[in-house]
Amino acid sequence: MINYELAILIAVLSFTYTNILTEPDMIFNGLYKLCDKYMPRWLFYPFIHCEKCNAGQIALMVFIYNYYLGFIFYPVETIGFCALFVAFTIFTVYTIKQIWEKLKL
Repeated sequence: MINYELAILIAVLSFTYTNILTEPDMIFNGLYKLCDKYMPRWLFYPFIHCEKCNAGQIALMVFIYNYYLGFIFYPVETIGFCALFVAFTIFTVYTIKQIWEKLKL
């Protein structure tokens, strides 16, 4: 079963973390600059730069944590639900990004 509220919450938190809080004069701007300078790109993008990558990683880890027994007893169904949960979270954060770009002045 997909928990839509949790997916939307992850999407909002990921978008806020990667886009709003890393802007200049915000709390995570220093961390963003430091990571941009010293981290390899394959680690920098899912960690702090790309909202879709960040949301997908968080959604995957949260789903595995919440439904770890499902992977043992019902692996096919659980893998399918996991893919849907991650896809819905990424779609939600993409939609939030598009709305944000349209409303941003």
